[in-house]
Amino acid sequence: MLNRRTFIAGSAAIAGAPSLAAAPAKHTPFDPNDVAQSTRAFLKLSGSLGTETVRLWFTGKILAYFPGEQVREVCLSDGFYLSHYEARGDGTHLATRYEVTVKRDIKTGNLLKTYDNLFTRRTDDVAFSVGGPQRKLYNAYGFDKPERPRGPDNPLILPWTIVGDEAWVHWDLFLRFKNPLQPATHPLKSSGEMLNLTNLTNYRGKLSDIENPDVLNAPSTMFWNGVSGWQPWMRMGQRKGTLIYKAIGVKVQSFRDIPQDVFAAAEEAHPGHLSEERPWAEGSYEWFDEGGADWDSVVNGGS
Repeated sequence: MLNRRTFIAGSAAIAGAPSLAAAPAKHTPFDPNDVAQSTRAFLKLSGSLGTETVRLWFTGKILAYFPGEQVREVCLSDGFYLSHYEARGDGTHLATRYEVTVKRDIKTGNLLKTYDNLFTRRTDDVAFSVGGPQRKLYNAYGFDKPERPRGPDNPLILPWTIVGDEAWVHWDLFLRFKNPLQPATHPLKSSGEMLNLTNLTNYRGKLSDIENPDVLNAPSTMFWNGVSGWQPWMRMGQRKGTLIYKAIGVKVQSFRDIPQDVFAAAEEAHPGHLSEERPWAEGSYEWFDEGGADWDSVVNGGS
């Protein structure tokens, strides 16, 4: 029995809530307990059911937690996803996503190339992260790596929260795997023999868009929280503690809609990729720049 659903039906459920707009002319009632419907709705909010490129910009903050000490701010963080979606004739969808992340000074908001580390008293070169590609195959049972599609024996159950015409979907990912940067060979850049990554992602959109068959790419807002060990560029070694991430994001029509210093920095590092005049280069995430690991195999194959 699926019991990870929260429904608050009707505008009267929220004190003082305004009346909802009339339902669209076309709509198919949404059942979040149906895995196929849930997957398609998630794809609408996070990307697209059509064949197109989807761009999402996000902005947030990175904080540091040391056991027994007060949480401290590290820096701001901006970035974006560039995702290609392909609607296949068999009802499945293939998604290929790339990611760029930059850091900003916590006080000035300026892009960081170096960071005066409050914890080590050193000045570090800040990593410019270009990640991808991450590939996922969406079918009637959820989504996973294309070579390891979901099936009836392992459907992906996504929890939904629906309040009137507002819909939230939650996707949590917990990874633990051998750190490509081992302490023996990277004593300062490695946070330990094992790497733990927690990604807590939420998308918010309109139930009326989910239920409208004419809407393939629904407007949405992304909320993301994460927990990890120290990033390699910080050179914190195996000191006890974790990084905490928080971010909010939104789909944009063009990368010209994002902060232009982020666009300019990415274009300078990878000319033509954002304008899609050149094919996107294979990238690696910050933990893997020197470790030689395949991010796609790790992020989709971690336990």
